[in-house]
Amino acid sequence: MPALCPNQPNRVRSANRFGNGEATSQETDMTNQDYLAAAELYLGSDRQSAAAHGPRAFRSVAKALRFAIEEAAPVSLRGARLTIGDKTLARADILAMYNSRRSPLARKNGVSTKR
Repeated sequence: MPALCPNQPNRVRSANRFGNGEATSQETDMTNQDYLAAAELYLGSDRQSAAAHGPRAFRSVAKALRFAIEEAAPVSLRGARLTIGDKTLARADILAMYNSRRSPLARKNGVSTKR
């Protein structure tokens, strides 16, 4: 579970790349504007295969997050990248945004985000 940053309720520290829930120094902004912006999602077993498959376009970050976590094969998150404007987020940031209380879409019951 991502750790909230002290004195900054709109920010959350993402899990490290091993997915063990330890906070890293990298932080992701969590604003409603981020969730409503258009996004491109790259999925693959590694970064190279994700780039080779090309992006899926989504009208909102929230919908891209839902697809990545709830619909896509778990192995495809290993090389996942989410592009929002000029920002690119990796797997740990994608999981942190999906798990954030600020995420506007309801989550499926029983979806494991420990991937």
